Amino acid sequence: MPTTDFPDGITSYGLPVTGLNLIPPGGTIYYVWPGNSDSSDGNTGLAPDKALVTLSAAHSKMTANQNDVAVIIGNSSASSTNVVSETATLTWSKNLCHIIGTSYNKISHRCSIRAVTNDFTPLVSVTADGCVFANFHVFHGYATAETQIAWAETGQRNAHFNLHIGGMGAQLAADAAGSRSLTLSGDGERYFSNCTFGLDSVDRGAANATVETLAAATRDIFEDCLFIARCDAATPLHVKVAVGTIDRFLIFKRCLFLNFKGTEMTQVMSVAASAGGEVILVDCNHAGAAEFSAGDLPLQNQPAAAATGGKLATVAGA
Repeated sequence: MPTTDFPDGITSYGLPVTGLNLIPPGGTIYYVWPGNSDSSDGNTGLAPDKALVTLSAAHSKMTANQNDVAVIIGNSSASSTNVVSETATLTWSKNLCHIIGTSYNKISHRCSIRAVTNDFTPLVSVTADGCVFANFHVFHGYATAETQIAWAETGQRNAHFNLHIGGMGAQLAADAAGSRSLTLSGDGERYFSNCTFGLDSVDRGAANATVETLAAATRDIFEDCLFIARCDAATPLHVKVAVGTIDRFLIFKRCLFLNFKGTEMTQVMSVAASAGGEVILVDCNHAGAAEFSAGDLPLQNQPAAAATGGKLATVAGA
């Protein structure tokens, strides 16, 4: 049976069908397909056979506040020709513009954004508000870089679904104290659901952090998220909250914090006594660390001892 071409895309009740019903109507869809030989940043991006190869090219075509969408078409491998390869920081600055990938697994999606040929940080900088990001992988592991940030976010009210944000993918970065997978700052009110943060493929050997809050991050919520690491030192953290870097609360609900290596983390998170707000854990667990935090944290549905509550049995091989 011959294939049917829908040059204007497929819609249902006026909504574009992109594999995830998250986007309201009204915007333009731009396709990014780096693994396709016909793709080029000189194309319109308005159809799969006119796809772009970078998100920076898609972003340049988008109109803020119109619910435009960049759809990343994934591939079966993460070779350099099959990933969205950015040559400089991807600054996502247009409000109500969204990125949706076509991969639905939770770890190392074969729908990936990477810095393949250039050494820069952060890989992605989100300054826009009201955006949706879903179903793709961000991997920052340029071999000659030291301090690296994979995803730096200062925008407000953005929603993140099924992302894997993995920083410190090269040994120099994993051994640099300033490296992070995710940093959060500003009046946030951001939401992360079913996301994975960190990598368990490179040994982390410095006092770096998977996630760090900066400059009064406000009302950020993580639900059903996975934090992974592989450490050959006790000093790495999954979460770092310094003095005055959160406002109101930072909530982790049904999250799992893991370290797969012989060296146990001293603590999952370091939270300053004057953080500016509360760090609240609800139904969370950890393995591969001595305790959640050296200081007390508000825990719900956990054992009474706040510092050590929720610890799992040792992870096999950790």
